[in-house]
Formats: sequence, C-alpha cells, structure tokens
Amino acid sequence: MKKVQAYHVGNKIDLIKAQSYFDRPPIKRDPTFLLYEMDNSYIYVKDYGAVVFFNEDLKKQMEIIRLMDDDDNFTSLNEDFLINENSAIIGVDFTTISIPVLNVEFIHVIALNLAQSVALDHYQRMSYDLLESSRKLSDHLERTGKIGLNRIELAKFIGKTVNLKSKIADNLYIFDSPDLTWNEPELSDLEAKMKKQLEIRNRHQSIQYEISTVSESLELYRDMLQYKHSTLLEWIIIILILIEVIHIFI
Repeated sequence: MKKVQAYHVGNKIDLIKAQSYFDRPPIKRDPTFLLYEMDNSYIYVKDYGAVVFFNEDLKKQMEIIRLMDDDDNFTSLNEDFLINENSAIIGVDFTTISIPVLNVEFIHVIALNLAQSVALDHYQRMSYDLLESSRKLSDHLERTGKIGLNRIELAKFIGKTVNLKSKIADNLYIFDSPDLTWNEPELSDLEAKMKKQLEIRNRHQSIQYEISTVSESLELYRDMLQYKHSTLLEWIIIILILIEVIHIFI
C-alpha cells in the first residue's frame, strides 16, 4: 500500500514561487493548486497553505515543507492514510482509502480533501484560542463586574476575530467539490465518503459557530465600554458646568 500524508505549512503559499522548487512542470494545475508527478510519487500543493504527499519519503517531505514555509508557520498539523489500490469497492475509514486505481483524478480528489482537512485543523486551533480568550473575559466579568480590557485591547481582540473570519471567507471555496467529480460517479462517491469520514462540513460549521459566539461576546463588551465612556463624558460635562456655575457666583 502507498501512503498519503497532508500537512498545513502556513496561511498562504505563493504558487508561482513554489514552481521554482521543482525540476519539472506540474502535470495538473490551476490558479489554486499544483500537482507534480515525481519518480515514484506525487506532490500536491494548495494555495491556502497545504501540501499533500503520495508515496514520498519523509526526508523529501521535510525538504519541500521547509521550502514552502517561508514564515516558519509549520504547525505539524497532518493527516495520514494508506492507499488501497485495485479495490472493487471505493471506501474510506480511519486509516485507509480504497480506490480502483491511483490515477491523476483520484489523486486530485484525495489530495483536495486532505488539504481541506489540515486547513480546517489550522482554523479550528485559531478559533478555539479566540473562544478560550473570550471565555476568560466572561469569567472575569462574572467575578468582578469589569471587562478586564481597555478600549485599545478590545479593539485588537475584535481585529483578530475579524481577521480570522476574513481568512476563512477567503477560503470558502475549499469546501466545494471539484468539477471533475460532477460527471464521474466513482470520483463523486470518493468525494462524498472522504468528506463524511473527515467531517469537513461539520468541522467548518463548528468553526463558524465558535467565531459567531466570540463576535457576539465582543459586541457586548464593546457596548459596555462605549456606555462606560459615554457616562464618563457626561460626568465630565456636568462637573465642568458646575465649575462654571460656581465661578459665576464667586
């Protein structure tokens, strides 16, 4: 059996630059991915920061990852499966992907879904960190009655949340099925089974829910700070008026 391994190496991969790392042209490409056939292996590079290796030794994998990871963002997030070729039935379980033949079309579907999975792992980690930070603020608010952030710190937190939402929105297309599966029953079957096994859509919905929860909390914190700021301004105005009145009578 051949082994397929997918990694998340960073937020974005420059595909034009990535082509310079190989001594041959890709056998398949579009503006979002590159697929290379090496001597006895395949390498799939996806623009949103994923690299998938088919039957490639670990040393070569790490060499390619170091080249792709300009900003040292490699997180070791990965998916590993064995490829069972010449199978009469297409199937996907926890460790094995069974297909009738390992050709370019099947490689593309497998690589795309594994790339989606490691990208989701990356976003899940980021959204979980935001949710945990939001929970700490909520706990602090419950204990003390205070938010625990000033306006600048809250603005930075909001910016971090909006930035993550934007990154996910930019990559929403990763959850679409490739065109090549539409008229090919076997490819469509593999696509559906991989998405189900990897829980692609459920995990995406979970991320969206976590970010929405954080956004709602931040809206509340922002309103509280704005009210506090407005109240402070009102007191300042009242004090200034009182000073002016006292000054008139003195």
